[in-house]
Amino acid sequence: MNPELHYQVMNNRTAELQRKAGEHRLAREAKAASENRSGGERRRSFFSRILPA
Repeated sequence: MNPELHYQVMNNRTAELQRKAGEHRLAREAKAASENRSGGERRRSFFSRILPA
């Protein structure tokens, strides 16, 4: 592969991965904000409802 072409492919792939990481980061932040607004505490069993944490 031509070195210049290889360099362009690497740059494009890096930009794509950075965009995906940014989207993932935004999704995590939105989920965390949503959990904070709703109390953030999730109950998973009957006993966790009746026993204090």
